Amino acid sequence: MFQILTHRFSIHWECIRVLDLFAGTGALGIEALSRGAQKAIFIDQSASALSLIRKNLSACAFLSRAELIKAKVGPGSRTFIKGIKGKGPFDLILADPPYEKSLSKLCLETVCVLGLLSKSGVMVIEESKSADLPKRMDRRACNNMALVLEDHRVYGQTALWFYKIEE
Repeated sequence: MFQILTHRFSIHWECIRVLDLFAGTGALGIEALSRGAQKAIFIDQSASALSLIRKNLSACAFLSRAELIKAKVGPGSRTFIKGIKGKGPFDLILADPPYEKSLSKLCLETVCVLGLLSKSGVMVIEESKSADLPKRMDRRACNNMALVLEDHRVYGQTALWFYKIEE
């Protein structure tokens, strides 16, 4: 994923701000920080997951460049909206929700409705290869911007969807 972001999407790591949705262990956001990302915000609804992320960030000496928010991801979640307000837009949004729970579509909707992705940013969703994610999120549903699928890769049972804002 990170090689694709670097080479296919020309991510300049030292210039970006990252949002890690369904952060779990924090591995994706921590990898972005290890490549030089300015800041990463980790969102998970589990207090134990956030505790583990904090330990992992501390072990890597990245705690000063990170923020952790306990919230359920979604455009209707008050704690999510309150926690994320004023912190975006983000240059890279990473989402690794539990597979086959329709949460990936919720992530796309949330990013669209709240305008969380910067104009040159990339959103990556990791999901089961059998997931049916849209090729395009229409402007009407997306706060007057359209998210389009730029790349799709399958690795075993896992797939990666790479979205950008349509220019």
